[in-house]
Amino acid sequence: MSIYRPTVASVVYKRTGSERFYAMVQKPNWDAHEWGIIQGAFEVDSDRNHKDTARREPREELGTLLFGQCINTRISVQRPFQQKTRERYPDQGYAGKEVHYFGLEFIGEESDIRLSDELSAVCFVTQEELLARIKYADELPPVLTRIEEERAGERCGSIYIPGFNLTRAQPALGR
Repeated sequence: MSIYRPTVASVVYKRTGSERFYAMVQKPNWDAHEWGIIQGAFEVDSDRNHKDTARREPREELGTLLFGQCINTRISVQRPFQQKTRERYPDQGYAGKEVHYFGLEFIGEESDIRLSDELSAVCFVTQEELLARIKYADELPPVLTRIEEERAGERCGSIYIPGFNLTRAQPALGR
């Protein structure tokens, strides 16, 4: 067994005109000031790949199927569990998570969202507010950049971040 649990983080966003807003979520057992993005474990029995998990988790947690393009940022981060996490979830059996980041466009209205029991709140905020308020915000700038690059048609190399070792985007061939 790996010491890091395979996990997928879905950066859910919606566009309103030329602006982009990002979903941040709270779980019932989190403190009032704690916000994050949708994450879930890769399930070997039901998920063929990480992209399946990136689509499944927001559908389950937000209670809607209204999603568009799913972008594999090819960015992953190994993150040890903090003490607070180990106390909240004592039977994890892992030292931390290996988080694989995806971008997922929400194409519905906020009124289409039906929160599951796993979440207590969701709100859509600007990129600046997202980066100011969520846990592990230091991991997101290259993820958000990669989502934009992929939407713009650039092909990007893989990034593995045990300590933020990033590669540069390269233009797609044949486009």
